[in-house]
Amino acid sequence: MGRPPIGKVAMTSTERSRRYRAGLSTKPAAATKPAEHATKQEAGPRPAPERDWGAELRQREAEITQLKARIAELETKPSPSDDRVAELEAALKKTQRGFIWSMKEYRDVVWCIHPDRVKFLNDDKLTARFDAAFRVVDESKNLLVDKKAENRDAEHHARERNRMEQSRKWREAWAAQEAARKAKAKERYERKKAEKAAAKAAQA
Repeated sequence: MGRPPIGKVAMTSTERSRRYRAGLSTKPAAATKPAEHATKQEAGPRPAPERDWGAELRQREAEITQLKARIAELETKPSPSDDRVAELEAALKKTQRGFIWSMKEYRDVVWCIHPDRVKFLNDDKLTARFDAAFRVVDESKNLLVDKKAENRDAEHHARERNRMEQSRKWREAWAAQEAARKAKAKERYERKKAEKAAAKAAQA
């Protein structure tokens, strides 16, 4: 059961708000703050110490001077990569040829530019150009072909052929072993099967 109304009729929300505001106006004023606190507030914040801008500027200028000296030192000092590039350039200047072909590469190029490849077209200009290119490459064969590279290439192919031959022999030997194993297993199975059949016949 709720609280009974103050008067004969319950107050409206407007009357209740007016009564609440009237009660607030009759309350005593809040107590004043202590004098000590007021004195601290009146005093205000403590002033910050003044910065020595001249000293800071001189320090920054000294740092900038050191950095510039370091940059100049790094620019004048050659790096290891620069030394390596210079070494490779000197080695390249000692060589008389710009590039080297193996005999296989030479034959491939000659096959591509041989005049017989375009002779059936009956184009004299195109055939003449192929013939000129073929003669230039053929005359420069001694400068383009490297016998050592050819020997290295032949040795590489020989090693590859030897490796493939060994692999083929190993596969054949493995296949023969597997065939022999399966034949023995089949023989044992047939023998046991015959033994079981003979035992059953003897029991009958």
